[in-house]
Amino acid sequence: MSDVFMDNTNYSAMDDNPNAYKKGLAVTAFILSLLNLLCCCWIVAAISPIGFILVIPAIIFALISLITKRGGKGLAIAALIIAGISLIVMIAMSVAFKPYAADIMLFAQNADKYIQDWDETHEVPAEFQKYNDPKFDQIWQSYNPPCQNFTEWYGEVWIPQMKQSMQAGKTSGLALAVS
Repeated sequence: MSDVFMDNTNYSAMDDNPNAYKKGLAVTAFILSLLNLLCCCWIVAAISPIGFILVIPAIIFALISLITKRGGKGLAIAALIIAGISLIVMIAMSVAFKPYAADIMLFAQNADKYIQDWDETHEVPAEFQKYNDPKFDQIWQSYNPPCQNFTEWYGEVWIPQMKQSMQAGKTSGLALAVS
């Protein structure tokens, strides 16, 4: 009769949970949350649906990974934290920049017209005159080069930047708005 030696020292908790090696959802959630955090650093993406499109699946995948006790618990928790921070930043930016986002998009969609009008008249369009309010002067003075008011900033910073972007081939509205 042969002696059978059983060694139970290699037994681990992973054997109790057949899903423990399945880390795909946690990894996916983590990657989506990082991409979303990068979108938060870009103002237009943070106030557009792009950020929300990334954050919702990141949260869902992380929660499924944690609830079903799949592997990658640390990644899933990190994804939830990063996605939560991103969500808070996106909501704050959406509230803070909502009044200005429509004007940025309006300019981006009609950039050719606004540039041509500036070249002909050197006047700020009526829809952007509200930024000539003195409460905004500190913003225009913080630019490099510093500008005294919106009209100066519009003509010396914004219009040349848009012309340069258009010449470089960035003709899409969002590229023009944030370039």
